[in-house]
Amino acid sequence: MDDLQLVDPALLPPRIKRLIAIIGLPETFLLLQRRGGVPCYIPTTIEHSQQLKAILQPESIAALAKSDLAGQTIELPKDDKIVKQLRNLAIRAAVARSNKIRTARDYKLSRRQVINICQSDNENPTPDLFGKTGSQ
Repeated sequence: MDDLQLVDPALLPPRIKRLIAIIGLPETFLLLQRRGGVPCYIPTTIEHSQQLKAILQPESIAALAKSDLAGQTIELPKDDKIVKQLRNLAIRAAVARSNKIRTARDYKLSRRQVINICQSDNENPTPDLFGKTGSQ
């Protein structure tokens, strides 16, 4: 989980950013690994959190219970955006140690995709209506 320190939360979707703001990135990643993609009830008290007790630290459950999400059933996003950032960081590091062709083979990607990953300044270069790229 040391690699999580390298993840840039600014590049993640709003729902994941909201969870990170409440319980931190490591706990958010753990929650999304275990429950991502399905609805999850956010309890109003730690006593009513059987589902979350098996996943999160008591402090994180308490923080969620005190948040504006308490008492709601929310659709948890999948962990794929975090996993993709970690993968791309690993690919960049592998290219720095080796080369693009070997890295492409190791990660089962095309050489072109490895080049695209290495050239991207951020993980979401989506143009907006005014022609700017990335998240603003």
